[in-house]
Amino acid sequence: MAMPASFALLSYKITSSIPVILLLHKPLMVICHKSEPGAEVSNFRNNVVTNRITRYNRLQKERDTFITQTTEENPNLFATKLIKMHREPFLDGSLTEQQREEVFKAEYFKLLEFNDEALMNPSVYTQRVFRYLMSYAQRGLSRGQQEQEFMKAVDVILGSISNSEGFTQSEALTKNIVYEFILDFFSVVLKNSIFKIYFKRYY
Repeated sequence: MAMPASFALLSYKITSSIPVILLLHKPLMVICHKSEPGAEVSNFRNNVVTNRITRYNRLQKERDTFITQTTEENPNLFATKLIKMHREPFLDGSLTEQQREEVFKAEYFKLLEFNDEALMNPSVYTQRVFRYLMSYAQRGLSRGQQEQEFMKAVDVILGSISNSEGFTQSEALTKNIVYEFILDFFSVVLKNSIFKIYFKRYY
């Protein structure tokens, strides 16, 4: 059976655009400047940094436009639902790395919806959750300190997914099913005894 033209076009958009646009956050973090108090920066370096910040911001906007257009043009396709789950906060390249991390953590779950049982079998939900979890990973922390950071992330994740405010009864029920699914995911991924004790509060 021939593939519908609309689906073929969408497949092309996915394969050609996702590596550059949807997955740009980590690769492009390195091109954004870090603040260096007291450092004398030449005009040349200023121009290079400005150009990189402009490019970083432009790519983020292109990613968001791509996701929005795909969602509007093909709202009922399963592939569209997957792409929509790759929406991420806009992180202005002129901010410091710490400021971008703060924006990312604060805005991340405002853009994602965990209310579709069809997305539980693919790995998209667990990928997006794990993506947020790892934003709390910090170099130089002891094991105990890092566990505390991950616990903060888990609280945000489960709190965001379980929030049913503004949803219909049917949607709230679905969100609860997804919530249980993510809870089981954490209980498997974070296996040490400290986390097992910690997760008892959610059951």
